[in-house]
Amino acid sequence: MTQRISRLELGMEVARLYARRATCLRGHNGAILLMDKRIVATGYNGPIIGQPHCTPETCNDSGPCPNTVHAETNVIAFCSKYGIPTEGTIMMCTTGPCKQCAKIIIQAGIKMVIYDFEYHDHSGLELLEAAEILLYKYNPSLKINW
Repeated sequence: MTQRISRLELGMEVARLYARRATCLRGHNGAILLMDKRIVATGYNGPIIGQPHCTPETCNDSGPCPNTVHAETNVIAFCSKYGIPTEGTIMMCTTGPCKQCAKIIIQAGIKMVIYDFEYHDHSGLELLEAAEILLYKYNPSLKINW
């Protein structure tokens, strides 16, 4: 019999899978929102709806990508568009949120963020900590109170 994976592992695997849909050349990130231990929304980084995907001419390492909406913002925007409440949800994302995404996470009422990799700028994580959002670096053996 195959060992059943935990909800935590399932969530991060889904976030990683969505990261594979990302179109930004600088990074591929995915995010999901959970309510009552169930995935209610997903997102990945890419351009504004209807706009072209990144190209080497528009997306490079000289600075932030001007075209991309981050995965965390996309999943919250999706919820807003379709009337899915975000208050008290848990976000799982492949990369620790940047400062702009952290602001939106706080405003959306998300209670916990679990991230896989650290973003090079830790100001988003610092802002989430200051707002008393529960914050965890992903580890398959992590024990959290859902």
